[in-house]
Amino acid sequence: MTNETAINVENLKRFYGKFEAVSGITFNVKKGSVFGFLGPNGAGKTTTLYVLTGLLKPNAGSVKVLGLDPGSDGSELRSRIGCLLEEPGIYDTMTLYENLLFFGRAQNMNEKKIRERIKDELEFFSLSDYSKKRCATLSKGMRQKAALARAMLCEPEILFLDEPTANLDPVSSAGFRDLILELARKRGATVFLNTHRLDEAQRVCDSVAIIKSGKILACGTVEELRKNSGKHSVVVTAKNISKEIASKVTGDLGRLSRTDGDFLYYELSSEERIPILIQKLVAEGALIYEVRQEKLSLEDIFIELVEENNVA
Repeated sequence: MTNETAINVENLKRFYGKFEAVSGITFNVKKGSVFGFLGPNGAGKTTTLYVLTGLLKPNAGSVKVLGLDPGSDGSELRSRIGCLLEEPGIYDTMTLYENLLFFGRAQNMNEKKIRERIKDELEFFSLSDYSKKRCATLSKGMRQKAALARAMLCEPEILFLDEPTANLDPVSSAGFRDLILELARKRGATVFLNTHRLDEAQRVCDSVAIIKSGKILACGTVEELRKNSGKHSVVVTAKNISKEIASKVTGDLGRLSRTDGDFLYYELSSEERIPILIQKLVAEGALIYEVRQEKLSLEDIFIELVEENNVA
């Protein structure tokens, strides 16, 4: 594990009885980066997070977080990391300030330091005006920000987030994404983001790992995953053609991934196949208004990987 690596995982396996929740996964996370651990519910994301934070022991493999073994060095590690699960984990009957004070003391922080850090976090997350309000009265977005402030009290070197925007509306989710980026860019924190929201990950992550059924299908930057895909996304604006014919004409050129009104979204195996596709559409009577190439989205890449690997 180098000084530039915050997390190193080698051949990690974790069983629940006979069920293998995590099947020999390997990946690295660079310090100061936002790393997306992506997959559907039940893929093994939360189990992996619990191993990384020392809440579960691996059945096989090697795990190092900040150079420490989460199993044997758990107490030291947890003093250097922050964790926010899907539920905020704050006490509704206490005020926001009381919550932060309680959790700071639970982490054995110096009393003067706790109060200084609470002031800083309330200001950073624009929560100062809500410090005396009981958390039960806060909106979901405010509660999530409060939980993130709690996780950041000890100025963690790594922040672990497990589906942090799952219960937030689109506006609150967008604001939360901005906070994640600010934490990484301005504070230098490493962010480990568990999520099944691929659009969210594409906006904030420096690199990602895609996991399904306990196996990693791909790992790298989104651009690296695009290059490895070898597929080209093309959007054709056309009239006078049915979805069935638009799909049928692709043959071995690629596939029609979806339609949206007059917009036909294709994934082709090479750029050279674009003019062939257009010729076929015109031959079927389609009126072509526009053809443009688009970069594959993370969702496109994920679906392709799952289908190619035939992972159940």
